[in-house]
Amino acid sequence: KSSEGCKEPEEWSWTAETWEGGAGDASLVSLVSDSDPKMRALAADQLHSLYFGKHIPKRKRGYPANATLGAKIIEAFTTEQNEDAARALGRSMACINFHATGLEDKAWAAFKSAKLAEARVSFLEELGRQYREEPAMVEKIEGTLGDADAKVRVAALDALDTGDPDQGVCGFWQKNLANADEKVSEKAVELLARRKCAGVSKVLDVLEKKAKLSSYELEAVCEREDVEAKDKTRAANIAKTRANDGKADAWDRANALEAYMKCDADGGKKLAESWANGSDKDLQERAKSILSGG
Repeated sequence: KSSEGCKEPEEWSWTAETWEGGAGDASLVSLVSDSDPKMRALAADQLHSLYFGKHIPKRKRGYPANATLGAKIIEAFTTEQNEDAARALGRSMACINFHATGLEDKAWAAFKSAKLAEARVSFLEELGRQYREEPAMVEKIEGTLGDADAKVRVAALDALDTGDPDQGVCGFWQKNLANADEKVSEKAVELLARRKCAGVSKVLDVLEKKAKLSSYELEAVCEREDVEAKDKTRAANIAKTRANDGKADAWDRANALEAYMKCDADGGKKLAESWANGSDKDLQERAKSILSGG
């Protein structure tokens, strides 16, 4: 159809001022139970976008502070079977002001009964952003580490990655360095490598023993301003040892070389140049790519 006579997009956009302050929240909430999953996802996404980045626990207006509207979102989340809509509803549910509405227990009951892991993950991730300053909620997020799905268990750690962590969050991550669930322990290593938590030596202990070495964690350790020189030197040595390990495959050695260059630019460059002039074609190719910045 012709667009002649239509308003400009900024005049009717869902992010326009007419949607601020909760004026259209009731209409949007009515759509989260629509028969069309695309409409449900769209409405829930818009509800989340209106309040994303705002400190929900302190908000006194809009659907986050309205018990009736909040309850409808929780009900929709409980029964949702479409992944896109479930993820959007999870984020919207986490934006409810549980202090103002008294809906916290109902929301957690919905979380536990939700069949889609993606829905539980999205709820946790947004909950961590909104309630990271509240110890009781942080404790509940940590408690989801017992979830049956690995994605949700990983999200229990990831949800608390909302800036510089406090000692409690760092301690939670550190406890999970030795988690029997490999995906959880790997997430703990990643978070502790790049976030300002004490005990970098424990992270290096784990990385030193890993069968496959990603360059990311060692690079993150070496880039941190709060890490002591001795730990950065140790990280460089771990990377150098792995890069020189003739029994490791070329990909693993090249990853180690990248980390070595980040931790010790001069030493890493010399090793890369020796590979570039060596006889191993795989190492030659990777070294030349690394030296060229590729």
